Amino acid sequence: MVALLPTYSACFQRHSSSGQCAAVCQHQHSRHVSTAQQAQQAAADAAQGPSSSGTMSGSEATTQNDPNLLLNTSGRFYDTVAVAPYEPAQQEQERASSSDGYQLLLGKYPIKTPAKNLLVLPTYSLALAVAAEWEWLPKGKPIPHLMPLTSLAATATDQPRDHQKVVEHLLKYVHTDSACIRYEPGPLQRRQAMTFDPLLHWAKQELGWELHTSDSIAGTTQPRSTVAAVQKYLQGLDNWQMAAFEQLTTASKSIVLAAAAIHQKVTAAEAVDAARLEEDFQLEDWGMVEAGHDLDIADTKTRIGAPIVFHKLLSSTH
Repeated sequence: MVALLPTYSACFQRHSSSGQCAAVCQHQHSRHVSTAQQAQQAAADAAQGPSSSGTMSGSEATTQNDPNLLLNTSGRFYDTVAVAPYEPAQQEQERASSSDGYQLLLGKYPIKTPAKNLLVLPTYSLALAVAAEWEWLPKGKPIPHLMPLTSLAATATDQPRDHQKVVEHLLKYVHTDSACIRYEPGPLQRRQAMTFDPLLHWAKQELGWELHTSDSIAGTTQPRSTVAAVQKYLQGLDNWQMAAFEQLTTASKSIVLAAAAIHQKVTAAEAVDAARLEEDFQLEDWGMVEAGHDLDIADTKTRIGAPIVFHKLLSSTH
């Protein structure tokens, strides 16, 4: 059964304060002129495997096949984005660890990652959300900064770095976590305590992470038992969860804040505010630089909001 893509509303502002998923609003889009039978046939064609010129993704199909293939008035070579259950080809079934998942079809062509792997999403909800990013493209060519969920899915699929290397990289944040590094006594330190102390208490009670705070410029030195507990937690994440957690940590500079967001102890908006706490404090005195700070804020919202939504959709059963 193939589902033609319902368009999702970008509901970050609407739902972030209540912790709801940003990809929950949907309505039928007028662009979907193909019937379900046509989409099913497209999926069946794709399941037959690569053509003589190879199965392609994105705009590459137009240059290696017919240049006018499926071109529409917007310049895209596809009219619809469809979500179809993934069925590995006969020669791939023995190698595949699981046949569960959903693939995306641009017309009849399945999407591939930068490493040329077939993009197979583990849940239907995530597949719809990723498909929405392709549906919103004005042209067929991917625009990475407008497709944060696609980028995370490609990272999880391609695994450009070994899982253990990612764990080792994230462990460095344990001693420099922004939730633990405090400013000198004063208004900013009080604001830091109000924001982060509840999260540190939660991390200790629920995750076994006993993290110490410090106002020293040298940072903190956390107990070995805490480092080991964080390492065990990270090693328990699968590739999809790790892609979200890594981006959250690097964007917020905090393992604690990343974990709190993943476990829905803070909303996306609260996570953004916490990650920007020091900078926003400075802006209150010095003001915002146009085309500077405002762009940083937008980037932070995307880099933190997207992995929160991504992880939420990984656990969705719809």
